[in-house]
Amino acid sequence: MKRNKLILSAALLLLAFSLLFTGCSVDASYIGTLEDEQIPVSDYNLNMFSAIAAAQSKTGETTIDLDAILSHEIDGQPADEWISDYALRQLRDMLAVEKEFERLGLVLSDEDIAAAEAEAAKQWETYSENYTMNGVNMESLRRSTLATYMPQMIFEALYAADGDLALSDEEIVLFFEEYLFFRAIGIRKFDAEGETLTEDELEEQLAKAEEYRQRLMDGEDGDALVAQSEEEYCEEMETELDHEHGSPLVPHITVSEKGDLFYSVALSEFIENMAVGEVAVYEEDEDYYFVIQKLTAADHPTLVEDNRFAVSYELCMEDFSAYMESLADKLTIVVNEDALKVYNARSFSVK
Repeated sequence: MKRNKLILSAALLLLAFSLLFTGCSVDASYIGTLEDEQIPVSDYNLNMFSAIAAAQSKTGETTIDLDAILSHEIDGQPADEWISDYALRQLRDMLAVEKEFERLGLVLSDEDIAAAEAEAAKQWETYSENYTMNGVNMESLRRSTLATYMPQMIFEALYAADGDLALSDEEIVLFFEEYLFFRAIGIRKFDAEGETLTEDELEEQLAKAEEYRQRLMDGEDGDALVAQSEEEYCEEMETELDHEHGSPLVPHITVSEKGDLFYSVALSEFIENMAVGEVAVYEEDEDYYFVIQKLTAADHPTLVEDNRFAVSYELCMEDFSAYMESLADKLTIVVNEDALKVYNARSFSVK
């Protein structure tokens, strides 16, 4: 009877130990879950590098001395907590980028993928020891690098003419309110060797400029006249003509900020003082007689199409950043506290 009780007690003790150790086992392979999907801890660990660098900047430490950095408080938080939160925010931001990229149905080109993978491989070759000792694998580095190629494509999709955040045509035209629009025909004052023409030759060139001015005033197609003048120039100078630039089918309209003209400030001021629709010859440039026809944004048939993305970048980058941040704010990562106990700033090692 005693022997049976002893065997039973030993069995119960073994079961207790089994339950104890089973209950204490941890899974630190993922940092948390997002919509029931586990996020590899390696993705979080990769962001710890930038988090520690940010902490160094915040604390004013001149080197990445973890003991020194962790002795500080940052924004009212112990430095180790601030670093973990920063890394999690960075991770959440990347996930928001990936999800928006997928929502918009975008796909990276083979060229972008190849470039990203080459960049990741180069980083791995340089920093693999640091990465490996801190629980970062190549797949996380590849994923992070690929994600850096996505924001521009997201921006262009959102701000395309049919995009969710597109500027209106009117907003794009309004952007050019302080710009000059004009058509310019340049009649050279130099020969094929770059020498200034003689007085008689200059008079002939000025007469040619006056002829172009009159033809513009008479209503001839301005783009065709610019193309013709460029062909004449190339024949005289024995140089080749850029087919597209010289085509009368391309709008030959210059768009320039007031006072910031490529040719000269004086020419910019000359054009600014012209009346809309006026055609005049500017004689003061050293190299050319310029036949100028002053226009408006309404005269440029492809202004909106040609400048949609440039204007959107200029006006909307802050709004785009706020939009992406708002998407990230909507994501809730359920953190795996067991992983945070294993991987944190105090367990991190930087060589």
